[in-house]
Amino acid sequence: MVPEKIRPAIIAPPSPRHKGFDKVINLCGSIEGSLLFEYGAQKEYFYTKEERHKLANVNYYDRTMELGGYPEIKGVKGELYISDIEKSLIELFKKKHTGYFKILWQVRGSSEHKIYPYTCDIVDDLVEEYNDIRVFLVGGKETQVLDWVHPNIRNCIGKWNERQALIMTSAADLVISPESGILNAAGCFDTPKIGLLTHSTKENLTKYFTNDYSIEADCECAPCHRLVHKRAECKTGGEFMFPICMERGIPKEKVKNQILELYEKWKQQKDDQNILELEKVS
Repeated sequence: MVPEKIRPAIIAPPSPRHKGFDKVINLCGSIEGSLLFEYGAQKEYFYTKEERHKLANVNYYDRTMELGGYPEIKGVKGELYISDIEKSLIELFKKKHTGYFKILWQVRGSSEHKIYPYTCDIVDDLVEEYNDIRVFLVGGKETQVLDWVHPNIRNCIGKWNERQALIMTSAADLVISPESGILNAAGCFDTPKIGLLTHSTKENLTKYFTNDYSIEADCECAPCHRLVHKRAECKTGGEFMFPICMERGIPKEKVKNQILELYEKWKQQKDDQNILELEKVS
């Protein structure tokens, strides 16, 4: 159960913004604050890892439906409405990059443990070894990346707004992301996705996603079920002195191997499609 002191208000108090609605559901604090504990805000932050896991290993979508007044509805995932204009933009994007395995990669999330330190190494390896892999980098304004100069690396940070990045998860052949809005958006579609999970589990976040190949960090502190805003709150170590959930808990080779497995699957489907097209004209 969600502690009463942090339980979101199911029926929000009257407000001019609520005019015209029969029911207003305020979900503030329904996930962050009740299933992800924050330093200085919830005592559960200081519980043991096992105690936090017992309390918080609940699917976020199931909890949202429960708090919205539909506890009997389980197994749903998000939906993202795409307008006709956006559909046209998506088709133009696909046409422009036809023949490429398109990877949409979110470089970082909202905190230090949502930065994967091996991103540069893996991306460099992929575009050097395979000439039909194209990587599109996305992230917020605070994101800084190397100014990669390569025809198959497209830095969309600062060029695509947040909405564009979200809808393009439907056009990619693979989405790679920490726990973030991009991963949630990808979960609305059948796009293969690799979530780099640190504070959350597959049970929490990706349980109902289709084509989900997410990787849970394997280290002594993960999953922490914590909202961590500063690197000082995390255990760090290794070459980059990053939070160990990212640096040690999600090995570079494991991520790269999963990407290549999905790339080979895409390539086989592409070859099969070409054979079918040839058979039609022969």
